[in-house]
Amino acid sequence: MIEVKNLHKGFGDVKILKGINTNFHPGKTNLIIGQSGAGKTVFLKTLIGLHQPEEGTISFDGRLNTEFTIKKQEVENLQALKAMTEARIREAESASSSRN
Repeated sequence: MIEVKNLHKGFGDVKILKGINTNFHPGKTNLIIGQSGAGKTVFLKTLIGLHQPEEGTISFDGRLNTEFTIKKQEVENLQALKAMTEARIREAESASSSRN
């Protein structure tokens, strides 16, 4: 499980992530949606360690990630989660358009 608590990230005076709290459970589909510029990419990049948060914690399977580095297997797991999520979005969009 990935647990995010009170995550904050900004660039200069612009605050992008303001106290994000969420959990990602293995085997569950998660969806991150928002308008353009809402911080989705910043959130994901912070989650996988490409950006260091200003405040808050990220835990992987109960291990606090204080150094914000992740193992190759964790990257592969996140990539698989992303691919599954994208496939489900396409399925939902296809089912929705076929009903119309």
